Amino acid sequence: MLTASAIAFTVVKLAGAAYLVFLGVKPWLAVRRGEYRDLGDGDGTRPLTARTAFRQGLFTNLLNPKVAVYYLALLPQFLPADGATPRTVELTAIATAGTVLWFGTLAGVVGALRRFFGDLSPAFPTPAASLRPGP
Repeated sequence: MLTASAIAFTVVKLAGAAYLVFLGVKPWLAVRRGEYRDLGDGDGTRPLTARTAFRQGLFTNLLNPKVAVYYLALLPQFLPADGATPRTVELTAIATAGTVLWFGTLAGVVGALRRFFGDLSPAFPTPAASLRPGP
């Protein structure tokens, strides 16, 4: 659909740009309202829920035209010439499963590293703490 219609592709690009602007302006306004907190402060606010994180990631990928261009450039060369729907669905499912597996593994490793570095005593500050300004 996106390759067939320049208007649809432009709409997706503009919606993606608007979402990126929203993601950038949201924390900026929080600073102006005094609601900003440093990630290391631990002021008792609850962390991002899995549902919210999933929704943000989904919107980011759906509104990213590079994802659509990637699949539209990569997938057709592996499809049969007759355009069989089952083969198309099969290849799409394989690509989706590979992506989910990769990001699931990445999230698990990052979570394990966060727990590992978060459990160290104050004598061994976390790598992120070394980047914070201040005494």
